[in-house]
Amino acid sequence: MPDGSIIIKENYMPDKTLAALTVMYKEKGYDPAHNGWFWAKYSPTGEVRAEGKVGMCNDCHGKQKDNDYTFTGPLK
Repeated sequence: MPDGSIIIKENYMPDKTLAALTVMYKEKGYDPAHNGWFWAKYSPTGEVRAEGKVGMCNDCHGKQKDNDYTFTGPLK
């Protein structure tokens, strides 16, 4: 993914209410060990729940390290 890319995921509860918004932002030089990804998680009211070099995010998305930390189809 090019620098400046933003991926936003809506996280829903089983009853279909919004639980959180998760954001990935790729910033050149930010975190070279994790391809430059900055992580953020917001509550439905906009409260910051996590941001920056979030271990939980890096650990999970690290499973997709060879696909630039994204759970998508193969990137070219």
